[in-house]
Amino acid sequence: MTGVQTCALPIWQYIQKVYKGNKLNESDVLVAKNNSYISVYENLISDLNNTDWVWSGTQMVPSFTKIKEDKKKQTILQYQSLINNGIKINDLTLAVQDNDRNAFVQLLTLLHTAESLLNTQEEKDAFLNSNQTIADINGKPHILTVSQLRSLLVQYGLTFQTNWSNYVNKLHNIDQAKTLTDLNNI
Repeated sequence: MTGVQTCALPIWQYIQKVYKGNKLNESDVLVAKNNSYISVYENLISDLNNTDWVWSGTQMVPSFTKIKEDKKKQTILQYQSLINNGIKINDLTLAVQDNDRNAFVQLLTLLHTAESLLNTQEEKDAFLNSNQTIADINGKPHILTVSQLRSLLVQYGLTFQTNWSNYVNKLHNIDQAKTLTDLNNI
């Protein structure tokens, strides 16, 4: 085996596992093998200039930058899933798109304002025990008392805020991670 072949052997093994049929066609792979692996090596090095992959011993592994980017993408997808699937409070799943959150804030404000306009405790008690309708994420109506609805909306807001804070903090921690151990602990 020549020196070039010895150095290129791990590259060739990697190409057989990952690149064959993807970035290089069959004829490129065969030509490269027959030309002492040099063209394969040049193609691989040009593909690695984006730092997505690095050498670790005799194998290619994702770079720390790529691992961080992948972890960020995963975190963003998880948060988007939450936004798309809503927040479950008790047995109700409420939508959490911007317009939904704004509508719930307005409803909570309206309930508070309506109660503050009542003069007697009897009127306030009657109001708090009156039925209101709210729709879940699927548009199915649910009837709750004003007290139950207000409690639900406060829990909803706190749950959303907690999820948002966790999301933002996780993205920040990913950005700040200096080692793979730091990143794995997030």
